[in-house]
Amino acid sequence: MVSEAAEQWQIASSRRFVLAHRTMRSALSELEDRRSAASTRLGEPMRTNLEHLAEDAPAIEFVNAMLAEALARKASDIHIEPFKGTMQIRMRIDGSLALWRGVPAVRFAAIASRIKLLCGMDIAERRIPQDGRHSVRVGGRNVDIRASCLPGVWGESIVLRFLGRTVDLPSLAALGLNSSMVTDLQELSYQPSGLLLVSGPTGSGKTTTVYKLLEGLNDGTRKIITVEDPVEIDLPGVIQVNVRQDIGLEFATGLRAILRQDPDVIFVGEIRDSETARIAVRAALTGHLVISTVHTGSAVASVARLLDLGIEGYLLAEAISGVLAQRLLRRLTNGGPERYAGRVGIYELLSVTSEIRDAIRTGASQNAIERLAAASGFANLRADAHSKVQAGLTDEAEVLRVLGN
Repeated sequence: MVSEAAEQWQIASSRRFVLAHRTMRSALSELEDRRSAASTRLGEPMRTNLEHLAEDAPAIEFVNAMLAEALARKASDIHIEPFKGTMQIRMRIDGSLALWRGVPAVRFAAIASRIKLLCGMDIAERRIPQDGRHSVRVGGRNVDIRASCLPGVWGESIVLRFLGRTVDLPSLAALGLNSSMVTDLQELSYQPSGLLLVSGPTGSGKTTTVYKLLEGLNDGTRKIITVEDPVEIDLPGVIQVNVRQDIGLEFATGLRAILRQDPDVIFVGEIRDSETARIAVRAALTGHLVISTVHTGSAVASVARLLDLGIEGYLLAEAISGVLAQRLLRRLTNGGPERYAGRVGIYELLSVTSEIRDAIRTGASQNAIERLAAASGFANLRADAHSKVQAGLTDEAEVLRVLGN
């Protein structure tokens, strides 16, 4: 080890050495690990010091002010990022990050400790990623926060995400779905069985759409169970299960257990592997409505994704009922200093017709399925985006930014 070698050096006071940056960093990292281990053996004085920092009035006031500012700006996330000599705090507003303020790096330990204490994380652990969650009262309202810590070169990158509540859920029309699409999507969600997918990249609003569908189904006559990573919105009357990878509770194992609970409706937070896909399809074929999300670029691509995960075409053709793909565009303002304020969704809804089922069953190409969908009135994301432009809700620059050429 570098530090062991260093201990053997007999260095005269007049001699100087030049060390490579990588070598020095390795030595310092090893010394830090030794110091942490020693502090644990000596009654964890470091932990005690961090707990004191977390309870100091300046740290409490700063974190409270940061949360209040983020809520006032309607931010979805707060990014706390330490660098050499400074720490920057950015807020994601309408999908874009904006700098709130820079803070001297010397304040990072107290602020990070305060956040960890609030969110139930190990306050002294700085070497491995951690996740936490907390409900805090800010500005007269209760707010659920999900926290994630990721070790970096200059300290931990901390991201706080505000989680929604049912009272905050807008209607499907307010999200941006046109009236005919709202009707068609609700009809698909009211089916007693089948697989209904919502697709799009991270941050495209899939969770909000799914929860609005679940809210509509939650009338007391159905058993609704979800398995999520993590649960983002509290739905009274719905059994919600958090994925716990540390104890082996993943989507597939959670879904298997849910099927023994006599559910009517199942929400699987994401289909990301073959095992989860197989169980979800089987559940849809055996009399359950299964709603899930996938990270694909379009509705038809979601069909291809499940086939790539090993689902046989004849099974998928029988199980799948529809796919909603979506993105979020920034809304134009009606004046004022900012060009955009808020966001509006753009959507494409693929209702699986008998012709499309036959195409899936026989292994037709993605282009062939798209042609069949278009013949039945399917309008893609770009078409919906242009309708939003014509309505004055957004502009072509925003469409280009999100969808490309």
